[in-house]
Amino acid sequence: MTVFNIFRNHSIKFLEMRKIAFTWAEYAEEEYKMNCIYEEGDMEDLVHFSKPGANGILLISHHILRINVRLGALLSPFKKNIEQQIVKKIDFLLLN
Repeated sequence: MTVFNIFRNHSIKFLEMRKIAFTWAEYAEEEYKMNCIYEEGDMEDLVHFSKPGANGILLISHHILRINVRLGALLSPFKKNIEQQIVKKIDFLLLN
């Protein structure tokens, strides 16, 4: 199993971050056929995402965004590409 983490500090209002996280979850469902479960909280939100061979959590709070991803044996060789695609989408959403 391969694990990687993506971490971003931000100064975006929490409700705007919630929209970004929700947009990312929709993207993951459509583009990568992930099953996403969104949990709203007072201080942080979580998106649990999974599909055969991959799962993880996207966490947003008032100042951070963190994504933890676990890849199974079949997807581990594609770690670099998968990580790059996630970073590209997250950075795009944070900057727009």
